[in-house]
Amino acid sequence: MVTSSGNGDIGEDDPDTETFSTTLIKDIYKGKKNSNPSELIQYKNGLLFAAENSTKGIELWQSQGSKATTSILKDINSGENSSIPSGFTPFDKEIYFSANDGDTGVELWKTDGSSKGTQRVADIRRGSSSSSPSDLAALDNQLLFSANNGNEGYELWGLARGSKNPKLIKDINSNISSSPKELTSFNQKIYFSAEGEVYGRELWETDGTKEGTKLVVDINPGGFHGNPMDFTVYNERLYFTAETYAGGRQVWSSDGSKGGTQKISPLVSPSILPNVEKLTSTKEQLFFSARGSADEKRIELTPSVDENGNPILDNDGNPIITEEEVIESKEFGRELWSMRENPDTISVVKDINPGTASSNPTALTSINDILYFSANDGRHGEELWVSNGTSEGTFRLTDINKGSKNSSPRDISEGPDGIYFSAIKDKVGRELWRLNEEGQSATRIVNAGKGKKKLRALVDNNDEFRFELASQFGKSKADQITGFSADEGDKLALSTNAFPELSDINLVTVSSKRQLKAQRKLPSNIIYHEAKGKLYFDQNGTQKGFGEEGGLFAILKGGPDLTESSFLIV
Repeated sequence: MVTSSGNGDIGEDDPDTETFSTTLIKDIYKGKKNSNPSELIQYKNGLLFAAENSTKGIELWQSQGSKATTSILKDINSGENSSIPSGFTPFDKEIYFSANDGDTGVELWKTDGSSKGTQRVADIRRGSSSSSPSDLAALDNQLLFSANNGNEGYELWGLARGSKNPKLIKDINSNISSSPKELTSFNQKIYFSAEGEVYGRELWETDGTKEGTKLVVDINPGGFHGNPMDFTVYNERLYFTAETYAGGRQVWSSDGSKGGTQKISPLVSPSILPNVEKLTSTKEQLFFSARGSADEKRIELTPSVDENGNPILDNDGNPIITEEEVIESKEFGRELWSMRENPDTISVVKDINPGTASSNPTALTSINDILYFSANDGRHGEELWVSNGTSEGTFRLTDINKGSKNSSPRDISEGPDGIYFSAIKDKVGRELWRLNEEGQSATRIVNAGKGKKKLRALVDNNDEFRFELASQFGKSKADQITGFSADEGDKLALSTNAFPELSDINLVTVSSKRQLKAQRKLPSNIIYHEAKGKLYFDQNGTQKGFGEEGGLFAILKGGPDLTESSFLIV
């Protein structure tokens, strides 16, 4: 039986109270144009990803979580042309991926996180044509992937650790390409979908050898496609979705054998989970997106009456109340569902967009046994959500594009200091963002760089202006900031690299040049000349002057109110 967990009524716990802080790392493609960060992967002490700017096309980028550390790692296809790196996969202490250098087509590449250490591994399809490696997966001492050398079509290939010569493992379909997809490690083998010579696209396995590459099960017999996808490992079993003759795409489970592979979705009626997709697992639960209906239980209290319709009273004269359990079916749009251990526990996690409307959960990503995903509650557009598998523990994290506009988070990944993802924001397009652990609203990072810039805060948005580089003090180097508002959560972040020995904020506000001159001889480290909107760093304490590494560093247009809480030390 399918049941509904919780009341599923989002109106009873407004997710606005759960909004967390997010940071725009960098507007990589200036203005409203999208840099489209994708393929985010944590590597060493930072992130690697693909992105586009106005001069280099789609190339390999790196970031350690700040604007200053976000830069192109290598322009693989030089100039405005794009190499379009994709499929980032850890193997042999490096990251392997496919890319196009403009000369040898789309081939297998690797990087150690440096520009010099980013290089093509092999030209599998000689010349300018592409072998287009994809679906990379590591198995012991071998990297497995799909590729086309121009002879056998797209088939299963392997690269041994330390080698630069990939080998064809097996020509699964000698007639056409078998096109291996979604290579997934499970029980010391790699499982994937492929199209054989006799069967349609079905479930296959490999141990990295030709003899050990074989069909596991023909889900839809007779040449029809089972088309398994959405592979994930949960509770020591492999789960995936596949087509069935009746009921559309359903959830399947396998222990790796033919006899141990079966459909687990309940099919009481065609209206229950007719089309499942996007399986993802945490340690405790299997999550997926589906339309469907669920039985909801509730208790109805009814006064007891006699044959004449009069209330029946107890000895104290109170009406006798009877309790009755009522079960009714509730229809949902496409929402987030989960399962714990067995099919009897399948339930809708939360009716995020109430009724038959759909929240359309997508980009489901498990990080540290917590599910992050993108969904639309019908009021705030498509934003970043989180779930621990309960209705109460499922809530919206962001409203990056205020109101009903979508920010559409994608490519969610763990980073060195938080959760990173790409999202859309008016005026900056799709860029790289970070989810902060504390805070109550979205935050955009603006890096002051070397100073002498005109910076602007966004209306109805938290903006964090970072001063991280030394030698940015003085009238000719001070940044001009327009629209700063402490009431909107705007912050001035001061790095100890640029503000030596700054351990706490001792702010003093003055209203005249005379007061400013007098204050320079008193103990304070930040002086704000509010009438002019000028901010000074006083390095000298009670000594005369601001010090060699102090002075004017910012001018806030309009002289907005500032308190010590308007500052951060980073």
